[in-house]
Amino acid sequence: MRNIFQATSKKRILFFLFLDASISLFTLYFAYALRFNFSIDETFLATFWNVYFTLVILKSGLFYYFTIYHSVWRFFSLYEAKQLIKAHLLSYIIFYLFFLIATDFYAPFPRSVIIIDFFLSSAFIGFLRISKRILIKTNISVNVKKTVILGINEKSVSIIKNALNGDINYYPSAIIAIKEKNKHSINSYINAVKVYAYKDLENVIQDNDIDSAILCLDMKSDELKNLYDRLQNAGV
Repeated sequence: MRNIFQATSKKRILFFLFLDASISLFTLYFAYALRFNFSIDETFLATFWNVYFTLVILKSGLFYYFTIYHSVWRFFSLYEAKQLIKAHLLSYIIFYLFFLIATDFYAPFPRSVIIIDFFLSSAFIGFLRISKRILIKTNISVNVKKTVILGINEKSVSIIKNALNGDINYYPSAIIAIKEKNKHSINSYINAVKVYAYKDLENVIQDNDIDSAILCLDMKSDELKNLYDRLQNAGV
């Protein structure tokens, strides 16, 4: 029974897919209502579901592409907000192109609904994402540290999974590729956490407001001393 309610990456994606689809249904209908002063002509509702399902598929696909579904709810930040706006903007641009190519499939359709729904959907879905962070900030007992993961191996992957599932009070904001053999991983993602070069350690800490670090590999004493000094000077 406990496993059913335990948070996982797949459950998080399904949860937000359902909520995003529900919110999109509401905002689209509300956009129609605003466009027609809350007296929608039945003629325009004939293709409502064509419009809705196209938008939902586009938004869901682009949310996934921009890693929005991989972001942990309670740590939704300005970066994720920018990604959300990008995904929304691209979704509605592509939809408009579809409309131009297959007008008969969507007609009659008032084009102003696209603009109205873009703002409504961005606002409502954005508020959903930030809501848990707002609630958590009111709870002083929550003490989760933004963390940089140092090193790439099975241990670091395990730590990231545990953190994202809420099993430990650390939130992995970035991964640093320390070993030369991991250079190919730079600028890629591991469980939606971006990998950075070792030389960028201080900038990563500053840009992500990181206050703790987890070392996931063995280092020589002189290398460890150098790393410790860099972390301490950066405020970690």
